[in-house]
Amino acid sequence: MVIAVHQNQVSLRDVLQAYNQIIIPDVQRDYVMGSGKEKLLKLLHAIAERNEKIENFNFSCLVGYKDKNNNLYIYDGQQRLATLVVLCSYLLDKTNAENKKMLEKFSFTNRETANKWLRDPTMINELDAVDFTTYSLAQLIKVFNSQSFYQNNKYIKLSEKINFDFLFNKVMFNIILVNEINDAEQFFLDINDGLDLKSYELYKAELYHHASTIIWKSDKDKEFEKFALKLENKWLKFFMNYKYEKNKEIHCEEEMLIYFLKYCFRMMWIEENENEEMNDFNTISWLTREHLQRVEKIIDSIIDEIDGKNVEDITCIDYSTSRHFFTTRGQHWSISDSNYNAMLKTFLSNVHNEDTHKDVIIWSYISNLSTAGQNKDTLYKYLRFLKKLLNNNRAENLYAKILFCDWGVDSKEIIYSRYYVKGIPEYYTGHKVACDEGTLNFINSLIVLNYKYMCSPDKKFLNIYLQESKSSFLNDILKREQKKHNSVQKELIEKYENLKFLNGLVDNILIYSEESCYLKSLFNENFYNEVINNGIWKINLQYKAILYFISMSNINLIIFEDVTILWNNYNPNGAVHKSEGSLIPHNWCDLFTSEQGLEKSLEYKYLDSFKRLPDGWISERKVFQPKDNIYTENEKRGFAARGYMHRVGDMENFMGNF
Repeated sequence: MVIAVHQNQVSLRDVLQAYNQIIIPDVQRDYVMGSGKEKLLKLLHAIAERNEKIENFNFSCLVGYKDKNNNLYIYDGQQRLATLVVLCSYLLDKTNAENKKMLEKFSFTNRETANKWLRDPTMINELDAVDFTTYSLAQLIKVFNSQSFYQNNKYIKLSEKINFDFLFNKVMFNIILVNEINDAEQFFLDINDGLDLKSYELYKAELYHHASTIIWKSDKDKEFEKFALKLENKWLKFFMNYKYEKNKEIHCEEEMLIYFLKYCFRMMWIEENENEEMNDFNTISWLTREHLQRVEKIIDSIIDEIDGKNVEDITCIDYSTSRHFFTTRGQHWSISDSNYNAMLKTFLSNVHNEDTHKDVIIWSYISNLSTAGQNKDTLYKYLRFLKKLLNNNRAENLYAKILFCDWGVDSKEIIYSRYYVKGIPEYYTGHKVACDEGTLNFINSLIVLNYKYMCSPDKKFLNIYLQESKSSFLNDILKREQKKHNSVQKELIEKYENLKFLNGLVDNILIYSEESCYLKSLFNENFYNEVINNGIWKINLQYKAILYFISMSNINLIIFEDVTILWNNYNPNGAVHKSEGSLIPHNWCDLFTSEQGLEKSLEYKYLDSFKRLPDGWISERKVFQPKDNIYTENEKRGFAARGYMHRVGDMENFMGNF
């Protein structure tokens, strides 16, 4: 339990007087604050300002424990404390033996060069640095001596604005003294009582103590020491690559590491409990030794896989349309993409984002990475299968936009994607889309099944999912996957699945039997090659090509009803107008994966004339567009103000049942 919490702040002098030795254990990471550049400068400038005003400077807190010999071992706060001690040693009046003796109480464990430099700061030299701690000590003194700031029409060095007495007596700490704890929740409450600590600092302190409780007592192989060393050195150094600074939102490497640990533990909880029903995912009392060992393997395998390596741009999402509109561009998981390291780097750069709890793809990748070996073909096949399952969980978009491309009814373009996959994290698409409870339950069921797959020795993922799935929605998908697996056309079906506008959604081009399935006659090898060679999904304006294909293939015309069409008038920042109507598919994904299916048409003779109509929306058997107009002040062309519309085509007697 917590044995003491000093609510009154103390100075460095107070700390050094109170204890025989102040020790930084070797489980702590290297000293890095001295090489912190902008972060260090901000700190030194803030100290200089308080020094000038002779006001106390709050340096947050120290977390440590006191042994029977009255030695204080620092658990957290070594960066701040070491910075203060180094500067005091550097500024010390060498004739003051008492203060010199007190400062010599501070030491790093197993870092003798650093300790020599602390005792004699004249020895500090960047060229003699032997590790990152000594390098940072040298950088700290270099910055302290070289940096200036502008005040009263002149530049003043930091070293002239900060003095020994202020650092020794006016920089204040809170101290938390802890021992081995059994009650982590009580520890969390105690250290949070009245102290200005950040949540990730509290979580880290609690994790340390919980880890020591469940590991330390039988730690013959120094397992806890190894875990703590990685947490403070190897892992923290890796996450320095993923510090987040955007606008006014800043997350340091330590915070990003804690976010990642929380993500892993959250996923482990769902695996074991098959739900997210935990009141507070900051609680770690449920974690076991096995959880910590598993997260250690995960982080180590990630570092081995991507640290220091260049990766290509992220390509994990395919879009039905290349044009941007709202949050729905028809986004689907790209099942043929295997650039998972680009995904992983994007994920790590956004691990603070709440959307990570939806990222079952990354979890399935990193949780299986340590056992995948050099040849990851089996893992990639599994992840392709997983993305196919996710692509079946789609929503319908009911908003479209019509663009003014030029003057005249034939120079308008409607941007519309009917279908998009739910639950894709926003850091892959750039847009946040609400995630309903059904989608979260679906994702959680896949997290559970991934754990079953991970624990299975044979790695036959389809069989495992069929045996273990408890979701009726997922079971229907898996049964169709089994029939595709059984098909004599399996290889050609997989080729079609990999097309950018299908991504596994091939039900409309298949005919299913009781045990298997086969492709409809149109979708043969020749048609596939024609699609590949022509690259039809790359065409921006697909409307005309789709109508031509429907007409030539004798397929029923698909109509999407109750769509709201939006447009702006000739002023780009002007009013938004809207109308209600129906649309035909405007991209190949919507055509081939429509829930209306692909059926032979009995009225295809009308389509030849319909494909010549201008692009617009259908209402009351007529095709409409906004009216054109010219803004008289600068003769700018665009859509008319006040939402004026006009008829640009007549569908009278076309599709009489419409």
